[in-house]
Amino acid sequence: MIVKSEPIAAISTPAGKGAISLIRASGDNILEIISKIFRFKNPEVSISNLKPRFAYFGYIVEYPTGKKIDEGILIYYKAPKSYTGEDMFELTCHGGVYITRKVLENIIRSGARQAKPGEFTLRAVLNGKMDITQAIAVNEIVEAQNEISLRVSLNKLEGKLREWLKNVKETVLELLKEIEARIDFPEDVSEDIDLKFIESKITSLIREVENIIKKSEKLAPFYRGVSIVIAGKPNVGKSTLFNVLIGEERAIVTPIPGTTRDILKEEITLEGFPLKIFDTAGLRKSADVVEEIGIKKAKEVIHSSDIVLFVLDASQGISEEEIEFWKSIEGYKLCVLNKVDLKDISLPDIFKPFVKVSAKEKVGIEKIFDFINEHLKKFSDIDIYLGDFEKNNLINALEELKKINVWDMPFDLIAFHLKEFVRKINHLIDIKDLSEEILERIFESFCIGK
Repeated sequence: MIVKSEPIAAISTPAGKGAISLIRASGDNILEIISKIFRFKNPEVSISNLKPRFAYFGYIVEYPTGKKIDEGILIYYKAPKSYTGEDMFELTCHGGVYITRKVLENIIRSGARQAKPGEFTLRAVLNGKMDITQAIAVNEIVEAQNEISLRVSLNKLEGKLREWLKNVKETVLELLKEIEARIDFPEDVSEDIDLKFIESKITSLIREVENIIKKSEKLAPFYRGVSIVIAGKPNVGKSTLFNVLIGEERAIVTPIPGTTRDILKEEITLEGFPLKIFDTAGLRKSADVVEEIGIKKAKEVIHSSDIVLFVLDASQGISEEEIEFWKSIEGYKLCVLNKVDLKDISLPDIFKPFVKVSAKEKVGIEKIFDFINEHLKKFSDIDIYLGDFEKNNLINALEELKKINVWDMPFDLIAFHLKEFVRKINHLIDIKDLSEEILERIFESFCIGK
């Protein structure tokens, strides 16, 4: 059971050695806990005249012995002007692993308990300091690995998604007002309702919600990492290219076809963008059971990837099989004509876009990175991202709008679906309808101390 006022505490800085560590606590009896574990250096300062949002230097002491264990700086936040909306304090001490844990242990011994992951932010939501979308944005900012995901998540924290949701909700409520007036007070409404207008509004809403979901899906790679799969026939130089792209000899390279049988994966960063590079088994028909399994897995990862680098061997020419496989790749793809140091050839027009490289000689590799970078920058104008919880709620709400047929449905049923839409949208704005289990599931992926 969630108990808002129960004092909680946690280390908010990453584990390990550092210059400083920060421990925070929130809930009832915060001043009492401070009195047990902190001694102000200035003798004129005490718990009775402690000013909120002021930094106080002093000694952190062991409870109940009063033995000094470190120097530190304490800041007290008085409810409701704090991150959680409750009384809080943040205590900075030296950044050693042992001393940080010892400080936390003494705070817990003084009346707090260890906070759960995301519990400080959960309390901020429960106390009306932010809504669910903003809370999710907090975690996204902590996890951000590039400029785009940071910018979009900051927009969400500042309320961009919330404002859009409220506007959509307001549009539906206006429609509901018109429809319910004809259900509850038909004799008082002189004009017939304009069904074409209602239909156009609902159709427009459906398109707007679908558009937000589709745009958001394009940003997903910036949050989970962009998957880039190297594909092609055996011995076209896929593993050599894989090693060059990741900057180390990770894949075994031999002239024997079918050397790579399993999926190899490494992660690199390109101008702040996290990339997951996959090397795959050569695409061909094989009588070898193990190799055939590898080929099947290769096809699966190719079709689920964000970008496919399809490698051709310039020294061997192009086969009909390669042309057909290139056609079958539906996503974003780049043809990489490899081994141009041995022989350069002209490609059929179907292989566009393409680059010419020699993975062995490390020539032309920068063209591949330029291609990837240009592709990623195309999404820099998208300003809303939906996490799983937000996306699933929007999809569920959208289904309610799609069920409506204004020409062949009684007003009370239309009103029902509109109300269900509003109820499901409210899950992202108002926590009243969310169960404790759902709330805890949302916050379990947060770090402890946030």
